[in-house]
Amino acid sequence: MGIDCTYQGIPYDPIIFDKAKSDADYSQNVFFLYSKAASRLEKYPFFHEKEFDSVRKYFIDYPEIINWNFSPVSRMHDAVIYVLSPDNYVNSKTYEELEKSFQFKFVKGELVFSEHLVSSIGIPVRVSSPSFIKECVDFAESIDIDRLSSNFNAHKMNSIHVYKVSPETTFESTKNYLRELIEFYKRISLIDDVWVFVSEN
Repeated sequence: MGIDCTYQGIPYDPIIFDKAKSDADYSQNVFFLYSKAASRLEKYPFFHEKEFDSVRKYFIDYPEIINWNFSPVSRMHDAVIYVLSPDNYVNSKTYEELEKSFQFKFVKGELVFSEHLVSSIGIPVRVSSPSFIKECVDFAESIDIDRLSSNFNAHKMNSIHVYKVSPETTFESTKNYLRELIEFYKRISLIDDVWVFVSEN
C-alpha cells in the first residue's frame, strides 16, 4: 500500500466548480470521481445515473478529456519536490510552510480546491489554474533534469523520511516522474481553460 498522485485536466465550468465548492455531497460523490478519474469514468455503470448528468455532457463536448490524465508509475512525488530545491525542503519548519513553496505547488497543485473535496484517504484535493500551469511550463524550461541528479542523495533523503526513498533508491524513478509531469503540463497548457486536479489516494 502507498499514496499515489493522480493528475486530471478538467475544463472550467463556473456552475459545477461552484457547486463542488458549496455542496459537500455533490463534491464527494460526483465531482471527486470526475476530477480524479475522468479518463475512465465512462466505463463505470454508475456514470449513467442521474446524479452524473452535470458532468456527463463534458465527455461529449470534450471527448479528449480521457487523455488529460497523468498517473505516475512511481510514488516519487515528494522526491521530486526535494530535488527541485533540497534547501527549501530541508529548511521548511512545517509541512504547511513547505506547501507554500513553488516546488510543492508544481508537484501537488497550486492550492486546495475546497474544504469538501478530499481524496479517499482524507487528503485535500488540490488544483492548478491555467495561469499556474503556464508558470510550471516556464519553470520547466529553466531546469536541466539530468543535472538535478546532483540534488538526489538517497541516504540523506531517507534520513529525513522523504516518502518512498530508501538508501538503495536511484534517481531514475524521480527523473522519470518529473519528465512525464512536465510533458503532461506542456500538453495541458496548450488547451484553453483546463484546470489540473491533483488527488493523493
